[in-house]
Amino acid sequence: MSEPALVFTHHGLTLAVPARLGREAFSTGQVMPLPGGHAALLGLTEVRGRAVPLLNLSSLTAHEAPASTPLPLSLLLEVSGTYLAVPVTQVLGVFSVDAFLDPGTLLSGPLDAGPHEVQALGAQALLTAVRSRLALT
Repeated sequence: MSEPALVFTHHGLTLAVPARLGREAFSTGQVMPLPGGHAALLGLTEVRGRAVPLLNLSSLTAHEAPASTPLPLSLLLEVSGTYLAVPVTQVLGVFSVDAFLDPGTLLSGPLDAGPHEVQALGAQALLTAVRSRLALT
C-alpha cells in the first residue's frame, strides 16, 4: 500500500517524511540560540507566534554540511503533538512511496519517491533523539 511522502533536500541529502506530518514550509526568520544549547538544535524560531525548535539535521544524521551555511527555508512538522522545524534546501513535492520503513529509525532507505531516491527520516526517532539530547518534555 502506498503512502504520500513529503520530499525535500537538506544540503544535498534527499529526505522524505510522511506527508501527514508536514504542516507548512516557511521562510526561516531569526533563529534565537539557546544558552548551553546542544548541537542537535540550531535554536528557536518563531512560527505563527509559537517558539519552535529548529533542528540541526546535519548533527542528528551525521551528514556533513557546509559550515555555517544557513538555509532560508524550513518545514514545520508535527510529531506526536510536538512541533519541530527542519531547515531545508528545497521542497521537491509530495510523492508516493510503497511504504515507510521503521519510523523508529532515524534514517532508512533508500526508497523510491516518484523520480527521487530518498532516505526516510523517521519522525518518531527524530523526536526521541531531540528529547533525549535536549530533555524536552
